[in-house]
Amino acid sequence: MNSANPHPNADRLDICTFEGMAYQVITAKGNFKYGDLAFYFPIDSIISEKFVDELRIRPYSCKKLRAVTAIPSKPYNSG
Repeated sequence: MNSANPHPNADRLDICTFEGMAYQVITAKGNFKYGDLAFYFPIDSIISEKFVDELRIRPYSCKKLRAVTAIPSKPYNSG
């Protein structure tokens, strides 16, 4: 992640920029800091149940939301 700056109109949100992305991501304040790695799923993505479990991101997703957006990569353990 390149930067996490406070949202000018919301006390509990940050505006984050990520390397290789031409746009910004809004996230809960404190979720990310400079240098963090993250998974990003574009809006309206449909994530296979297999990958939700494999990437261990189930706590960040729900059936009402078709996808999660930016989440910390810490829950994933490739070992």
